[in-house]
Amino acid sequence: MTVHPGLNWTTRQIAEALEQGTSEALVSVSEWKGQIANTLDDQEYRDFWKDIEMYVLRASREPLPELSFTLLRQFRDTGERKAYEAAYFERRGRIVALSVLTATSKTSTYVSLLEDLIWSVCNEHTWCLSAHIPSGEEANAYTWIDLFAAETAQMLAEIIVMLGGIIDERVERRVRSEMEHRIFTPLYREDRTYGWERAEHNWSAVCSGGCGVAALLLLEDQSLRVKAVEHTLQAMDAFLHGYGEDGGCAEGIGYWVYGFGFYTYYAEMLRIFSAGTLDMLSESKTRAIALFPQHIHMSAGTFVNYSDSHEREVIPSGLLSRLAERAQGEVNWRLSIPLLTDDPCRRWAHVARNLLWTDRAVLNGHRDQAGQPPSQTFIVLEDLSWIMGKAQLICAEEMAGIEVAYSVKGGHNDEPHNHNDLGHFILHAAGDNILCDPGAGAYTQAYFSPGRESILQIGSQGHNVPIIEGTVQQSGKEAEARLLEMKHASPHSVAVTFDLTSAYGNAPTLDRYTRQFNWSCSPSAQEAELLVEDHFTWKSAYDSDRTDIDLDDVVRASELNLSAEARINGNPNVNTNVTGKASVSASGDEGANEDVTSNASNSAYACVYKNVIQRLVSHVEPVFHDGMVQWKTDKALVSMTYEPDHSSDRWVARLEVVDTVDHDHLPLRLYVTELVLERTPNQGMETTDPSVQETWCRMKFITRPRV
Repeated sequence: MTVHPGLNWTTRQIAEALEQGTSEALVSVSEWKGQIANTLDDQEYRDFWKDIEMYVLRASREPLPELSFTLLRQFRDTGERKAYEAAYFERRGRIVALSVLTATSKTSTYVSLLEDLIWSVCNEHTWCLSAHIPSGEEANAYTWIDLFAAETAQMLAEIIVMLGGIIDERVERRVRSEMEHRIFTPLYREDRTYGWERAEHNWSAVCSGGCGVAALLLLEDQSLRVKAVEHTLQAMDAFLHGYGEDGGCAEGIGYWVYGFGFYTYYAEMLRIFSAGTLDMLSESKTRAIALFPQHIHMSAGTFVNYSDSHEREVIPSGLLSRLAERAQGEVNWRLSIPLLTDDPCRRWAHVARNLLWTDRAVLNGHRDQAGQPPSQTFIVLEDLSWIMGKAQLICAEEMAGIEVAYSVKGGHNDEPHNHNDLGHFILHAAGDNILCDPGAGAYTQAYFSPGRESILQIGSQGHNVPIIEGTVQQSGKEAEARLLEMKHASPHSVAVTFDLTSAYGNAPTLDRYTRQFNWSCSPSAQEAELLVEDHFTWKSAYDSDRTDIDLDDVVRASELNLSAEARINGNPNVNTNVTGKASVSASGDEGANEDVTSNASNSAYACVYKNVIQRLVSHVEPVFHDGMVQWKTDKALVSMTYEPDHSSDRWVARLEVVDTVDHDHLPLRLYVTELVLERTPNQGMETTDPSVQETWCRMKFITRPRV
């Protein structure tokens, strides 16, 4: 097998390879029908087929949603995109469901419905999402190519080849005509330039891959097919440049599925079209990328979910199976065949490969590893600056272990799908991210616009990092987590220290901020310890090199971030702050919050200068004790102590309950534990007081099995 690093095959090599494999590849795709039909009676696919049948039944009773101008204009007029996308994805979902049913049965009813659906999609003004059409380009959107225009092209091309001879030839000719005008002419004949062609993220892989698969299947001009391959390889090379040698995806596990998934789908299609000669998955870098999910898997199908991802991401079983075969990876969590309705976007490419590629050995592989300690106890993705530790705890009574893990994030604040989360960490036990990442928010115009840091899921206020002197982390590449030290005291303990000063450039008197993580869990232990130690050093507000400080700005920051909280509902322990979120005092008595809240109103300066609020985010409601906070799940107990070693630093715990929505617009409740720094009265705002030159916060987390 010929391997060409960097996908640098010559035009001649590509042409010769396609000459060898094209005819057999087209036959191979036409034979997908039989492979799909073979899954009908397989118990592993029972729920999948039930979901498909219910989907088609419902669709047959409901009118096909139209992609009207009223829906199209909403994004530019209001910033909302959900209504248009709901109609768009419903139309694709019906095609997917009817196509796989038609592959298993040539029932005329299915065929007729499918033909009408395909014809309707061919009539669409654009195959793009409304949010992806540049402002003022609506009239030219017919030939604009975004992620979903490319997905639509791949879907229609694969379906008409697979169902050749079943679908009416007039529908097939219409699809080929639309493909020529919408995709092949602008992209390959006219060489129009699209921004995604050099993007170092998921867009380059999905857009080039979807169009590239359609070109392999439908182009009859072999020279143009060769040109399409060259074009696709250039975009795929840009995509791979977005990954380091560690194989880590800065966009998160969800966009690994999307970007590298479509990279893999194209790679495997090209491999069969080239009779195995052009292999895009044969290099060490693509193997490292293929192993990304197993590296960031915590336990029980829960993942590290930095950036815009779900912590329980639905990963296509077909994709994982093929990569397990090609990259010799392992799937050590329970895997099942995803349903069509598990994917809000109703993607054909995932569904088809789940039916064609899923390997029963991969589906059942987790059973062989049940109860075993993790194969890797410490993982470093150096290019991403993500660090993970994994272990297994033993329950003394039943000897049934639970898996525990933690993850720490470095990097910088200008990454793809960036969240301002330097020094952020996740603490995991028995399938739950107990101290968690909020994941992706609902995509709106504001989510990708200037000022996006105010959105909880994006800004550092929604992560397990502090607010310092009324300021949150800044955006931009200059805000970085500088790794100072990483050392192993033993194979089962590690210490990691970051300098996070540059992330808080707006903090008025912050001189330096470092955060150290110490993780330890010995074999057969009954508890794991994570010690998080923050060290802040301060400048005087009146130092000669800080003359740019505007005290009025400090007051305003104090009012925004640390304002006094108003009582509501007659309950003295439940408060609403300026953002409408509820907070509960740690001790539960009426006076517990008064020092915190009155300080903000009586002395804004005292609340901001040299002040810190630690924030810890969880899906689990915490329980407060004197000097301790606990989070309990069915299987695990996490206890945090925070009494300082320095008597001058007094931390008071309180709770903020945040109700928002997740990426899928579903209700999301987060419990934010805050540790608020209170100083002794003689310290306050006295910037000349030499005793207030540093602040320490030590948070010790002990995780145990819950008996």
